[in-house]
Amino acid sequence: MKISEKKLSLLFKVLVVLNLLFASVFVWFKVWPRHSVNVALIDTGIDTEGHPRIKRDLVWEYDIKSGKNKAPDTHGHGTFMAGIICRANDYLYFDLNLYMVRIAIRIAIRGPDGNVGTDDDADIISMSIGGPPSSISYEAIKFASSRDVIMIAPAGNRGDGNTSTNEIDYPAKNEEVVCVGAYDEENKRVPKFSGEGKEIDVVAPGINIISAGLDGKLLRANGTSVAVPFIAGVSSIFLARSGNLPTGNFNTTDPTTLRGKLYQVAEDVGKQGWDKSSGQGAVLKPINRYIRIEWYESLLFYLIILFFIDLVLAFTVVNRREN
Repeated sequence: MKISEKKLSLLFKVLVVLNLLFASVFVWFKVWPRHSVNVALIDTGIDTEGHPRIKRDLVWEYDIKSGKNKAPDTHGHGTFMAGIICRANDYLYFDLNLYMVRIAIRIAIRGPDGNVGTDDDADIISMSIGGPPSSISYEAIKFASSRDVIMIAPAGNRGDGNTSTNEIDYPAKNEEVVCVGAYDEENKRVPKFSGEGKEIDVVAPGINIISAGLDGKLLRANGTSVAVPFIAGVSSIFLARSGNLPTGNFNTTDPTTLRGKLYQVAEDVGKQGWDKSSGQGAVLKPINRYIRIEWYESLLFYLIILFFIDLVLAFTVVNRREN
């Protein structure tokens, strides 16, 4: 049976559309993030006024002193950290659920429903805090670690530039916690104030960082504290793509762990290999450089382009014949 050019044209168009539909579905399930990520920020509170990023991602607040689901920020520290974390969602649109808890690790772990083992448990805890060891704090950290919660904390700002001394603060000094130092991107060095020691994992931008302030303002700050939410943001991208990851052991090369992934993307900025100042290296801006594209995703991208080219050519040829 002879098929008319008009029917052939229609069939060709349908096939192209079906191919594009298939490719779109593949993108949705394979490339687009499939996992929501709950990031708990242990800090001074939060102010969403004038900060659409924070308002977009904030889903829960809790103040241990008042016992209320509201944690107003009168200091500004917590709001500044929240602004950095929420930038991760500018590059890879996923369900980043931000929690602000003032200040209790165990409560952050349980999430808004107050129960352990439910979907709203914290996946990542970002703690821009530091100080002497605390047995109460460490018990909470061990509990979080047993639940495979990723914890990130700053090395501290007591560095002296001497790698023979150790200035790492707690809780970052605990092995269960990813220890983050500061890095000066402009001068390409670890600033002297960044704590040094055998516990350091990586460094991240910590000089002249601009983020959210109180009453809708933007502020600029330095310190290892501001490097922590950057690593929390990068970690949230890893979890959005891969699902929950164990923290992993210190200096692990296992890419199926959070530490392993961070070490993979870190750029060596100090002595070759790991060192007490920069750890495994610097995890740098912009955050979107850590959205790893798999080979099949690259192939799919080119296939989609070819589909569009085929579509244009088909319409051109058919229209010429029909005219």
